[in-house]
Amino acid sequence: MNTAPAFRCFLALCLLPFTVAMAQPAAAQKQQPASTEARPADPPKEEPKEEPKEEPKEEPKEEPKPEEPKPEEPKPEEPKPEEPKPEEPKPENLDPYPRNPEFKPGAVQYRRYWFADADKYMEYAVYFPKSFKPDDKEKKYPTIFALHGLGSSASGILHYPGFSKLAEEHGYILVAPSGHGRAGWYGSRGYRMLFSVPRNLGELSEKDVLNVIKLARRDFPLDEKRLYLLGHSMGGGGTFHIAIKDPSPWAALAPIAPAFYRDPEELEKIKDLPVVMVQGDKDRLVPVQRVRKLAEKMKELEMTHEYIEIEGGDHVIIAFENLPRIFKFFNTHKK
Repeated sequence: MNTAPAFRCFLALCLLPFTVAMAQPAAAQKQQPASTEARPADPPKEEPKEEPKEEPKEEPKEEPKPEEPKPEEPKPEEPKPEEPKPEEPKPENLDPYPRNPEFKPGAVQYRRYWFADADKYMEYAVYFPKSFKPDDKEKKYPTIFALHGLGSSASGILHYPGFSKLAEEHGYILVAPSGHGRAGWYGSRGYRMLFSVPRNLGELSEKDVLNVIKLARRDFPLDEKRLYLLGHSMGGGGTFHIAIKDPSPWAALAPIAPAFYRDPEELEKIKDLPVVMVQGDKDRLVPVQRVRKLAEKMKELEMTHEYIEIEGGDHVIIAFENLPRIFKFFNTHKK
């Protein structure tokens, strides 16, 4: 009996487990067979922790550097208080300013003096002819004191066309007070006028004229026998008023379109003074009828006078055009 086949079967059975065991790892690489044996559960897979993303680092902002303080500009030094000066004595009435004013022959110039009653310096205007020699103490000059009209000034009347030229031609000094302003009326309408500033403007205006007459007689080489008073409009009224108040300084008067609103009877006080009076018959500011009454009174008093009434004459031009006749009249009259 052939036993080889049976032995081969027996050997195959014996080697079967070993063969299976050897075959399992290789198969497991391909496919893991399901196992009936309970296997411990795989531990839960940990989700891979996301590593915290590094936020982009903000570059540190540069903080604005505090501005370096600018060096302070040096402050101007405060002026040191002036050392107290010895108090200058208050000027006295009629003191000139400056003390020794310059003479300027051939030109209208302003001068000032201390007006004590007004507590201030007051201006006046003066014209010296080119022939004037300040160092010549012997020579004396005829002088016209001129009073300006309402709204005008001391310098204004001396700049009337031809006035300084005639003064040059005849060798006169011209002096013009301001009358304490443009509307003082030289006292001819009273010392206290309605709405006037200051209240006693009329009084100060009159005093200013008297002051200037006094200082001119003191400081300038005037011919005392040939002092004349001339005025236009408001200044014409002032001419009568100042002369009536004191006729003694004057050799003659020349009121032009005189705004003199007082009784003609007052002319009695100046009946010995020569007067040349000029008036336009078409003057709308100073009515000719009023001036004619003054002329009639002069005639009645038998005064030495010349009344010049200009046909068609106005208030202003008559003053310029008749200055030559006024100089002619003055040249023929002295004290």
